[in-house]
Amino acid sequence: MTDAGPSGSVHGVEVSETMLSQAAGRYRRDIATQRLSLHSGSMTQLPFADEALHGAITVNTIYFVAELDKEFGELARVMNSRGRLVIGLADPDVMAKLPFTGHGFHLRPVPDVIDKLRSAGLTVEHRQIGEHANAPHLLIAHASRETSRTTAGLDRNRLSASIERDRPTTLS
Repeated sequence: MTDAGPSGSVHGVEVSETMLSQAAGRYRRDIATQRLSLHSGSMTQLPFADEALHGAITVNTIYFVAELDKEFGELARVMNSRGRLVIGLADPDVMAKLPFTGHGFHLRPVPDVIDKLRSAGLTVEHRQIGEHANAPHLLIAHASRETSRTTAGLDRNRLSASIERDRPTTLS
């Protein structure tokens, strides 16, 4: 939460009531000081106004979304023009070898994920965390100047946290 700055706040959006309850217990001080707000919801129907957020982070969550275009369209909608979206994901070849990924996981090649982000009007920078070929990936996205944002439809997933710096809405 220190990355949100001295007057910023952090929002956590989660589909699981169990996880929300655990977070509420663990971060009760931050909730009491209004540095953290927890929301029940999905990444494809975020409880924020258009262009309300300066940043969002989601790690290992896109595997649970059938239609990334809807998810990424919704994330693009809530990001302001200078905001950044960071998506962390494991290498799909590594994930495919894990026994639990056969149970409802949507594994996609990283270039396909990047294409979906670009289709949502976002510019994407791709980084790998580590030297080896199967290292995890970070996708850093922001609004493209030439593309306007649109609201997308609904699906289910988790947004780990989104960072809102200084004030709820900044139009730049």
